Amino acid sequence: MKLRTALLLSALGCTSALAAAPTAPQPNVTAETAQAIAPVSKRLSGSLTVGYSSNYVGRGYVPTNTIVEGEGCINSVLQTKYNLDEEGTWSWNAAVAYNAIPSGHTLYGNPHYGYPYNQRYTGPIKEMNVENEFVVSTSVTYKKELWNVSLGYDMVHGGMLGVMAKHFHKQGASNVNEVFIRPEWTPAPWVSVNCTTRYSIQGIYGWWFEPQVTFKAPLIGTPENVKLAAKLDLGASFTADYFSAEDMACSNGGQTWWFRFSTPWFIQDNLILTPSIGCYWAGKGAMKSNNRSQIRELSDNDLNVPFKNFAVVAGVHLTYTF
Repeated sequence: MKLRTALLLSALGCTSALAAAPTAPQPNVTAETAQAIAPVSKRLSGSLTVGYSSNYVGRGYVPTNTIVEGEGCINSVLQTKYNLDEEGTWSWNAAVAYNAIPSGHTLYGNPHYGYPYNQRYTGPIKEMNVENEFVVSTSVTYKKELWNVSLGYDMVHGGMLGVMAKHFHKQGASNVNEVFIRPEWTPAPWVSVNCTTRYSIQGIYGWWFEPQVTFKAPLIGTPENVKLAAKLDLGASFTADYFSAEDMACSNGGQTWWFRFSTPWFIQDNLILTPSIGCYWAGKGAMKSNNRSQIRELSDNDLNVPFKNFAVVAGVHLTYTF
């Protein structure tokens, strides 16, 4: 069995703290779900978010130290939105994100790595640890009262997606390009439902389906003048082609389930501090990779597996809106 079959992949995004309030980022901030977070009356708006989370997370998958060589992830994302009309019915969104793993990683990864295998295997192997992640995202959104729909494009360099493209599918570059559509329904001010459907068109080919339900309410203040908010996100991530059964350590599909609770604190109207904590459960694809991992087999160590079956991830992020 080959080492490359031991890896799955993922990436998370930013979601709004309240209906007209600044963004509260997920543990790993990415640009893929960039949405404006300023009042619709502003033609041009945006935000800058920086922060830290206790683990790198990719689309619900939390890798172990075997893959990331340590804990923690430094997050940053710049988001912008431009309303194409005065009513904000049509808008253009763009974002750039960078997630840095402070355990000796670079944007281009560590292509060779020596591992203390037992006598059945000696010498360096191609290392597949997670590279720092750079994401560019752009989309057009149509909004109509209780619902909106976004159509967009993501370019991902590094991260779990880049690792899969570079090593698992032998593309020679840590790049993935995706197109996506995301409908969202907001039946009440305190709840919203969306589902992002992605298809990768370069680097690696396959589908991702990411449904999410968000509940939000002010703890201190009102929805129009929030001081402290509470936000609960419930989500899942499903993929098919990425984890083809043709690869020994994979199956036809992989899944993760997660929830995250955050409390955005509005220090000022345009400055928000957001602590968060989330729980992540890995599904069939990750568990099969763990059970049949070559890293685990050759090192004779059951702890040397790619993914955590269950993980708790905490973080804190500071957002400035403009």
